[in-house]
Amino acid sequence: MGESQKSEKKLKILKENRINFLQEKLDHEIKGYDHLLHLNNDNTLIVNESTKNRVDENIRIILVKYNDQIRKVEKMRIKDFSSEERLTADKQL
Repeated sequence: MGESQKSEKKLKILKENRINFLQEKLDHEIKGYDHLLHLNNDNTLIVNESTKNRVDENIRIILVKYNDQIRKVEKMRIKDFSSEERLTADKQL
């Protein structure tokens, strides 16, 4: 495997790992509200139209922060991840 392909694969693993971490963190933050939200294909969250009135401001803030972090992950490069994350990705290659 060439260096370019290896780097692309590593970056993909790093992004997947970060998104998984963010989703696990989100699960803890929105316990009991997860049925009011919908996960899009791009891993961002939206409030279900039929339940908009039942979601309080704290959940909306968590949702906005989560979506912002997900969008940042998509723009990240290998150097933007921590050395611990890079080592974990190397082991997964």
